[in-house]
Amino acid sequence: MARMTDLHMTRDFPIPPERLFAWVSRPENLLKWWGPEGMHVPEGDLDFTRTGPWYSVMVNGDGQRFKVSGHVTHVTPPTSLGFTWGWHDDNDRRGPESHVTFTISEAPNGSRLILDHRDLHDSDQSQRHEQGWASTLRKLAALLD
Repeated sequence: MARMTDLHMTRDFPIPPERLFAWVSRPENLLKWWGPEGMHVPEGDLDFTRTGPWYSVMVNGDGQRFKVSGHVTHVTPPTSLGFTWGWHDDNDRRGPESHVTFTISEAPNGSRLILDHRDLHDSDQSQRHEQGWASTLRKLAALLD
């Protein structure tokens, strides 16, 4: 039995928690920073303001498509939201499910985002997700700085 791994990242942003929550929950904001650098999201239902299904298709510069989907499990403005996460293969079959939580709190210069991505399949997958989230959060930081 493979041991599940968890990823934990913390980033501070120079805006109040309510504004940061809007940036990580509203579809029109998510589309501006979702996905690693060099990726864009031509299709998806990225709405973390309500519980229910979501998905996104990210496309890189070479035109490769990466689909991920899940279910928004809780929304507690302005402090927390959670969603399940599963990659789809080339035949649109959804793979193993993991869980993501964004937790927002006040920080000395604005707000702090804690990103937890739990139940990742193995350390390789955890490392790839860490790189992906780090890149994605750099895009968000560039918009908010």
